[in-house]
Amino acid sequence: MANDNSGRGGDVDTKRLALLMEQFRSTSGATTAGRTARTQLLDELQEVVGLSNKMSTENDIIRRAEKLLQGP
Repeated sequence: MANDNSGRGGDVDTKRLALLMEQFRSTSGATTAGRTARTQLLDELQEVVGLSNKMSTENDIIRRAEKLLQGP
């Protein structure tokens, strides 16, 4: 299984990444449940884009995800 989530040129599961981004963007943060869901999605995105062991802002994670979805 070639799924290197390091975000450093390895194979990234772009289908999963696209799905997570879609879910993240469509989830409202207006309620406690929505904020909890967005936090969980952001945690998953952080792992997929290879920033799981780094201090990263939401913008850092989203920017990296968008870059990976654009391709090389």
